Amino acid sequence: MPVEEAYAPFAIVMPGRSPQRHAALAARMRQRGWMLTATEGDRVVGLTWKPLDVSDLDEGSDVLLAIAEPAPRNELAEGREDLVLLAERGRRLGLRGRMPAEDHLLELLMGRSPRLAARLRARVLDPLAAPGHEELMRTLQTLVRCRCDRSVASAALSVHRNTLAYRLRRIEEITGLDLDNPRDLASVYLALGMGDAPPDQS
Repeated sequence: MPVEEAYAPFAIVMPGRSPQRHAALAARMRQRGWMLTATEGDRVVGLTWKPLDVSDLDEGSDVLLAIAEPAPRNELAEGREDLVLLAERGRRLGLRGRMPAEDHLLELLMGRSPRLAARLRARVLDPLAAPGHEELMRTLQTLVRCRCDRSVASAALSVHRNTLAYRLRRIEEITGLDLDNPRDLASVYLALGMGDAPPDQS
């Protein structure tokens, strides 16, 4: 195994597969040269100095590989914690495939502070959790999935743009948010992104 200045931490989860299956994957990876690979129950973690992709695992497509950019050795413990957070979030959301940590930095920030994440979700989403506001919550989720493009959102909801505008005004009244304010939109994105529903990847 080469001694490198930097290694890329990774974490692998195979939903629905036993800890023994994860252990077998870790053993196979060590045989193939990924010597710094171990199991933690139903998760495989390790460090790599060479490219690693889902196809290298020979476990099919029903696998999630969370992987970070190479980091100096003195940052690897923290990097490993980040990857475990990311892999567990991906497992909870039902995600599959390669999940680069660099594409999920906001989620990692939120995952590092569960207390603040819960406060943000409560601040943004609790007002819309009241009975009778289900349509407004769905409208807000759709707006975020449509990247805040109101034309696309109104089409996705099968409503007129004026109806969408009315619903968004109601959301602002109920939550106190300003959906034209980038800071408030970021709060909405993070609150919805850290929830239990998988994001729309279309």
